[in-house]
Amino acid sequence: MPTYLDPRSILHRSSTLTEEILPTGHQQRAYWHDYAARFLAANGLSWRDTLANPPPDGGLSSFISLLDPLLPTYRARHDLSRIDSVLMAHWTPDLHLGSSVINYVIHELGLPDCLALTISDRGPDAALFALASIANCQQENAGDALLLMADQGYLHYRSDLMSTLTPENNAGLLTLSRRPQALRYQGYHRQPLTTQRTVIAEVQHLIARFELRPQHTVIIADATLLALLPAAPLVIATHPQWLCAAPFAALAAHYQPGHDYLLLVEHQRRLSAVALRG
Repeated sequence: MPTYLDPRSILHRSSTLTEEILPTGHQQRAYWHDYAARFLAANGLSWRDTLANPPPDGGLSSFISLLDPLLPTYRARHDLSRIDSVLMAHWTPDLHLGSSVINYVIHELGLPDCLALTISDRGPDAALFALASIANCQQENAGDALLLMADQGYLHYRSDLMSTLTPENNAGLLTLSRRPQALRYQGYHRQPLTTQRTVIAEVQHLIARFELRPQHTVIIADATLLALLPAAPLVIATHPQWLCAAPFAALAAHYQPGHDYLLLVEHQRRLSAVALRG
């Protein structure tokens, strides 16, 4: 059975607010800083050299603090009794190492027993892969699934990856269902890239393979990747600092009925794609 989603129900927020807005923020910072020190020491790393100082302008946000403000709106809009699985996708580590974000969301929403999985350390295409994983499970399952996405820009330890990415604190969530909705999931594909010609040819192949309508297909991708597709008339550039949630935030902001959508993410010379038909 097919999987569907409604872009108008996607919730997303970015934030530069600090943990000090929360009642326990200051105490939590000390706790998690100590946790990181002990974690690094247990792995034979020098915490004195590895731990980072908090940024002077704030910017501290755990995944839970990013997702939590979205939950009341989500609860009001959805039939939670239909959800039987929750997946989370992220690239950057959580500020609060070892915390169970999915368990928190399940508890706060009062969800029934759920399959719970997290896809991490995969790269910026983690949410696309998570969507494909949900769709595979829904082949034999009539329940709805909740997909969580989050990335943040600060850790308690130094990270070359974080310095390169300069991500922004942001989070999003959406429901995937077997009940017909605005967009039907057509498939997921991952392909090595070599040249500009390969990018153009691969996009044309994906449109044909997933039975999208060429004249009505909107391509959502990073501006760098879109620059390799000069002939594409319908394109939407993602916000690169939002990492995993970027394609879905762009889809939510620019969705128009009657179009098909091809979500693309390039990482380490590999192109990941999710096709959605309107």
